[in-house]
Amino acid sequence: MLRWLKKYFIPHRGNDHKPHIFRSRGRLVLLSTALLIEIFFVASVLVLTNTNFLADVMVSVLVSQTNQNRAIAGVQTLKVSPLLEKAAQDKADDMAAKGYFAHVSPDGKTPWYWLDKIDYNFSSAGENLAVNFFDSTDIENAWMNSPGHRENILNPKYTEIGIATARGMYDGKETVFVVQFFGKPTPTQQVLAPVKVTQKSPKQEQFLAVKGAEAKEVVVVPPQTPKENAAQTVSVQNLIGSPRQTVNILYFILIAFVIAALAIGIFVEIRIQHTAPILSGLLLIAILSGVVYVNFMVATVSRIL
Repeated sequence: MLRWLKKYFIPHRGNDHKPHIFRSRGRLVLLSTALLIEIFFVASVLVLTNTNFLADVMVSVLVSQTNQNRAIAGVQTLKVSPLLEKAAQDKADDMAAKGYFAHVSPDGKTPWYWLDKIDYNFSSAGENLAVNFFDSTDIENAWMNSPGHRENILNPKYTEIGIATARGMYDGKETVFVVQFFGKPTPTQQVLAPVKVTQKSPKQEQFLAVKGAEAKEVVVVPPQTPKENAAQTVSVQNLIGSPRQTVNILYFILIAFVIAALAIGIFVEIRIQHTAPILSGLLLIAILSGVVYVNFMVATVSRIL
């Protein structure tokens, strides 16, 4: 093992002071690894996004990330409500079927309509929307970077959450609509009493939508002060539900690996330098950085379509 490491990473007389990591075979291995990572990314975007599997994962990841952000802010985490999930699904299906992206539908249905439709009686409620995303973490980051959406996510009044997705056409392109409902059921709702409550005024609550990184804020609630930090967990669902974030992490690890190998090759025998290995290392770093940039641009374009 030590001989292998010395051969591939340490410049010395035995390898003519040219580490094998930057020779043809080493470059091929690194580029093949990058290609496999990119294949995973493309498969996630072009294949998994067209299946219910990734949609289910996206919902699960968004719930998890929402609760992680609430825990970091010292706010009580939310439990998943089947009723809010049904309301979110109905709203997402309606947007997908009619091709609109708004809190109020073209035929005048407000967010309260979807809650009343499934008899969800509440004392507080809120809605976040997103469209043209394929990465769960990108959605959560967009919401958290918008003051209004962030306040919906961190609002201590809410105790329940329901998220749903639907595929449909928007601005002439097929995309995914995401609906996130928050709520605090009334005591009568909690004991499942079939009591009809009066609709809230839209001014009493905050309904926010994200079209990519663009935010529409109706009512801004004063921000909450974070109270404590909490560790975020990483799971297989997070990796699958956030393909762009996953591949970027892998690329950054690969870039750091190449930089470390290049630094070792330069500084171990600083008096003996060969141009070819140095140029090979710099070229690999440029290629990997370029792929990360392209992936970022793909995600950016998808958010603003």
